[in-house]
Amino acid sequence: MQYLPFQHFLILILIATCFLNLISNPSYAFKKSDLDRVLSTKNCRECDLEGANLQNADLEGANLFGTSLEGVNLEGADLFGANLFGADLEGANLQRANLEEVNLGGSNLKNANLLGAKLKNINLSNADLQEANLQGTNFSSANVSSANLSSANLSIANLQGANLQGANLQGANLSIANLSIANLQGANLQGANLLGTNLLGTNLLGANLSGAIGYFRRTPGSPIPYPICVQPPTYIPKIPVRPRINRYFTPIPRINPPSNQSPLFPIPLSPPTKRNYNVPSI
Repeated sequence: MQYLPFQHFLILILIATCFLNLISNPSYAFKKSDLDRVLSTKNCRECDLEGANLQNADLEGANLFGTSLEGVNLEGADLFGANLFGADLEGANLQRANLEEVNLGGSNLKNANLLGAKLKNINLSNADLQEANLQGTNFSSANVSSANLSSANLSIANLQGANLQGANLQGANLSIANLSIANLQGANLQGANLLGTNLLGTNLLGANLSGAIGYFRRTPGSPIPYPICVQPPTYIPKIPVRPRINRYFTPIPRINPPSNQSPLFPIPLSPPTKRNYNVPSI
């Protein structure tokens, strides 16, 4: 029987010890102290929470300025009014999260999943949302000026009244999205999908729509350019609505009564008879 050398035996013991240490003390991609600090105080500037699980967490009004949240799970989390300016959320899961009135200016949301998230009155100015999934999100009255939304999925999204001035929407999917009364002045919509998009009252002054796919209406009097690949329809002015006439009701013509007839009582009036009031003398 051949025995293992003593050196090999020590190596096996060392490997087993390291394995037991890994099981008893698991390593985190984020700092455990930072995670405890966020959940207890909601104040953690420039913390390391990369890959943390914050599903359904209550982070309303939290201060996460410049925090690293790459690959973090924030599904269903409440971040109402939180400060995430300059945060790194690349590849993060934000499905059905409440991000209303959140400050995400200058943040990195590349490849993030925001399916069904609430983004009303959010600040996403100068944010990077390249290839992000924003399907069915509520962007109403949001500030997305100068943001990078190239190749992003914005189908069925509500962007009513949103500010997208100077935004990059090259190759973005905006099918069946609501962009009514939104500001897209100077935006880049080159190659964007506009099938079924609502652009009623949208400001597209100076926007780049070359190669855009889809059809949208032109509101009378508004300077909306058309995509090069789409032939604009002929504008037909509205015909003024005429008053409806009831065919089954014939108005009775008004007939002026004759001079010898009372207007109230349609009975002919005879001239007054002169009576003889002379009394014979006795």
